[in-house]
Amino acid sequence: MTKSEIAKSGSERKGRIASIDAAKGVLLIVVLISHGCGFPKYGDWFCACYMCAFFVLSGYTSGRIAADAGAGVYLSRCKKSAVRLLRPYFCWTAVILAVDSINRLIAGSFSAARLLHGALGALYSRYCLYPLGSEPNVYFLDKNGALWFISCLVCAKLIFVGALYLVNREKTASRTALVMLALLSASVCLSGLPVLLPWSIDTAFAGAFFMLSGYLYREWENRLLEKHSEPAAGRSAAGALRTDRILGAAVLGVLYLMIVPVNGYVNMSVRIYGSRGVWSVPLFLLAGLSGTALYAALGKLLSLVRPAGSFLSYVSRSAFALLAMQFEIYDLLGRIMPTPELASGGSAYCYGLLRAALNLLICMAIHACAEGLRRLLSDRRRTADEGEKK
Repeated sequence: MTKSEIAKSGSERKGRIASIDAAKGVLLIVVLISHGCGFPKYGDWFCACYMCAFFVLSGYTSGRIAADAGAGVYLSRCKKSAVRLLRPYFCWTAVILAVDSINRLIAGSFSAARLLHGALGALYSRYCLYPLGSEPNVYFLDKNGALWFISCLVCAKLIFVGALYLVNREKTASRTALVMLALLSASVCLSGLPVLLPWSIDTAFAGAFFMLSGYLYREWENRLLEKHSEPAAGRSAAGALRTDRILGAAVLGVLYLMIVPVNGYVNMSVRIYGSRGVWSVPLFLLAGLSGTALYAALGKLLSLVRPAGSFLSYVSRSAFALLAMQFEIYDLLGRIMPTPELASGGSAYCYGLLRAALNLLICMAIHACAEGLRRLLSDRRRTADEGEKK
């Protein structure tokens, strides 16, 4: 079977969904604020699910794989996902290390040992070696700290595709529940490891749980609409689905507001699932799913407002640049526009929000430049290939 036949028979082409792009844009802004000035009140409610939501939405928008697809389809999906994510991961890592080295050369504090440590840390792709709070500890990521998510997403996608293969072998509720339980169990077992594994392998099973949840929810939506193929019935099904989404978001929103204060502080990047011991893992997973419903509902509403939806969609497409460059830009902004001495309380926080807004705009501009350069190189390569063929 050729690659084109595999792609055609195994999965449908994935398109962009405006409401999902808007939700991802909101999530990226929340990430940027949390890494900058933070949230003075109710910060846990804003941040307890924001990384989980990226995994759920990634699964929701993942291309469908037919139940009767062969193993080659799944292997092809794994390869494409890894290449699509790892190429920009290493490119942006190189950019960050280069920019940081130039800044240190100018400041007279450059060290080859530090550069080597940064490069090796990027290969391990984890903030630190031991759980946060352990001292002494070994720290890996610095200005590229947010890129842990990319390597974790790679591992989660590979596990997700494997889990999907098991689900599709026998599409029954019991098989699906068993696979989901296996992902939950793996997350629980790995949560007590004395070290943080490279590439967030220990948290990738939770990421795969979220991805499979998003994928299965999208399949449920599709089945509901397919049952009503007639035009009138189709409108009825769409209306019923809209009602279910509103009611579901309301119920899950209440659940989320209840779980977050009970479970406590979470930080997926360093495998902190909460403060409830082994029960924190299922609580974390429930909070991630219920919180995603709220962000998805917000994205749906904002996508209906054209200027806001278009802006958030572009923020979503700037994800790599934002994850890669935000800490370097925050460092730069902190040097050129420090908080005024007289500023305190609300005024100081507003100044922090201003820096976050400038950081966002700069990252979007960097993304635009990177995309322009990529298209230019692509056009030149295409022109060269055409010239060789002639």
